[in-house]
Amino acid sequence: KLQKAAALIGAHGAPLTGIYEVDCSMKQFMALVSDVRFASWLYNANRPLSQMGMGLMGVWGNFRFHVFADDLLSTANYTLDGSADELVYVHAREAVNCDFSESLVARVVEDKDHHFDTEVYARTSLGAARRDQRKVVQIACDPTPTL
Repeated sequence: KLQKAAALIGAHGAPLTGIYEVDCSMKQFMALVSDVRFASWLYNANRPLSQMGMGLMGVWGNFRFHVFADDLLSTANYTLDGSADELVYVHAREAVNCDFSESLVARVVEDKDHHFDTEVYARTSLGAARRDQRKVVQIACDPTPTL
């Protein structure tokens, strides 16, 4: 499914040698890690399972993985058996733009009412938007992967 997503994105002008970003839940990422093609030394020259600590980060093939908590998961329409597919997103880096509408504002003051404790306040405003919908692909995944 990842290779098919890369082919769809590449067909719309994304560089075939570029890195594609993959946003998935921890459950779906662990299902991918259990796949022999992902974990095998023969298929995987970069060895993300041995990089960066526990190996949940890194680049495999042309894909960089961003793992989020399972409770942030969005689901697709319900299937005939009553289960909903879990969505994984793949996108080219240039398809999404992130920018700040307000730069970081910070303030550090002493709170005289609480034994002169230090109070830290910070705020910023940022947003992200899809610039090119054709370079963003949704992958519907089995909600009960076999690990």
